[in-house]
Amino acid sequence: MNREQESEHLRKAERHVAEAKELVERQRGFVEELTQEGHDTEVADVTLRALEGTLRAFERHRDQILRWLKDEKSSEDAPPSEGLGPSS
Repeated sequence: MNREQESEHLRKAERHVAEAKELVERQRGFVEELTQEGHDTEVADVTLRALEGTLRAFERHRDQILRWLKDEKSSEDAPPSEGLGPSS
């Protein structure tokens, strides 16, 4: 994968995290509203937990991409090793 593709992959992952955070916050507000109005929140709570799980998965994926990019950059920046065998 080239640098442009890697950057696009990271942008998509960041967008997924942002969208999932927005959905989680919206659902939390919905649960709170239902609670205040005395409605059953069982389904809304299950939905909230599912959205929170999705958010965590997106965050792990984004973090994995960031680690990969960091490792890639570190290997590019590393000086070439001198010699092929161990020093005596």
